[in-house]
Amino acid sequence: MDDQPVKKEILPRDSRADLLRRIALISYVALFILIFSWYSALVTDPVFPRSISMIILLGPLIFPIRGILYGKAYTHAWAGLLMVIYICHGVVLAVGDTTIERSVGWVETLLALSFVLSSAFYAKREGQRLGLSIRKKKKKKKKK
Repeated sequence: MDDQPVKKEILPRDSRADLLRRIALISYVALFILIFSWYSALVTDPVFPRSISMIILLGPLIFPIRGILYGKAYTHAWAGLLMVIYICHGVVLAVGDTTIERSVGWVETLLALSFVLSSAFYAKREGQRLGLSIRKKKKKKKKK
């Protein structure tokens, strides 16, 4: 009898997972472009410099970029949690003063929500495909 660990067979990626990954990637890139263009060209705030605003808002988007581009399920999962910042920011902009600010806020909120949903479902499907589990195995209790 071999004491070698049993390797689970990795199934081929299905078309739904690919679609979810593409939606997440498009939402991510569109959100990055929206925030960059909004704060580089359209916002004129005399109190707070543009560069600081862009660093604060675009900085967190840079961390998960490699894992998202390579389709890592774990990165998609935690990047979805990161998008809560952009959902809140979009809602704050959506109740703003000007019409363009409201429009940008709603678009930002929708892009962040689409990323959250598509990346969560992608991470779930990819985890199932790879045979990963987030559940801890229960330890057997020793009887005395």
